[in-house]
Amino acid sequence: MTRRPEFSSAWSFSRVWSRKYPLPAYPAMSAALRRGRAVHAYTAYLDEGATLQPPAEFNGYCEAYRHGFCMAMSPSWLHVEQPFDNGKWHGIIDRIGYLKGCGDQLVIADIKTGRGRGKAAQLRVATQLACYAEGWKPSAYKNILRVGIYLHDDATWRTVVYNSPHDFVRWHKLLQEAIHGETEETPETTIEQTGEADDQRHAGNQHPQNISRSLSNPAQPPDPAKDHN
Repeated sequence: MTRRPEFSSAWSFSRVWSRKYPLPAYPAMSAALRRGRAVHAYTAYLDEGATLQPPAEFNGYCEAYRHGFCMAMSPSWLHVEQPFDNGKWHGIIDRIGYLKGCGDQLVIADIKTGRGRGKAAQLRVATQLACYAEGWKPSAYKNILRVGIYLHDDATWRTVVYNSPHDFVRWHKLLQEAIHGETEETPETTIEQTGEADDQRHAGNQHPQNISRSLSNPAQPPDPAKDHN
């Protein structure tokens, strides 16, 4: 895995986001962070061609990535846990590369072990990926496909594509608010991000027709019209 670098800029997505939306301090959050670190370590070793025994308690998440997502989407990653620092903000991008069905469109992806349902979760990931895309490619970020990869403990998974330009507007408003202490309303986009789809089976922004919204059965080809989760 890539060793965490020293960054010159003061701001990261997590620091900016937590200024307005502090993470709650309770045991479940600590467990979620531990789970996320363990699954991220496993997937990074896997994508770098190394061997790491999946942690038994998180085996379902690891199987969801290895035998679910990777089998169906055939990722070709150019970078694994890629750091960036544009002088204004910094971060570490989980994956940069290409996915089956996306042609030659560059993908920035973030791996999640939470369900990612509801307004707060979707707003956070949409904004995070906008922050990463613009931070990584300031002159070409609009051409990057932003994808959340959600892994579940029952070895199923789903992808969510974030393609709203409001995600970038939201990021810059939050960044300016964090820097200057000014409070502004930030835009909400998509059905799920506004909380209207909490009980529905589809998720996220509008998806390109050539990438699956979700797939829990790796034997099936990606189907853009259905959510199998």
